[in-house]
Amino acid sequence: MEQHKHCRICNKPIPLTEDFCSNKCREEYEDFMGERRKRQYIFYVLLIVLFVVAYIVFLW
Repeated sequence: MEQHKHCRICNKPIPLTEDFCSNKCREEYEDFMGERRKRQYIFYVLLIVLFVVAYIVFLW
């Protein structure tokens, strides 16, 4: 069997030099990563707000 890897989205076999089998899968991955990044930023902002509120409530 020829060496290969699999598309990150649809899991189809692809050459070792590629990451995705099509532009559709590439765009879907980029959309997914954009949403993931957005959720991470929201999480970190909320975490900072939580620490600030806890600092204000418990240390004042």
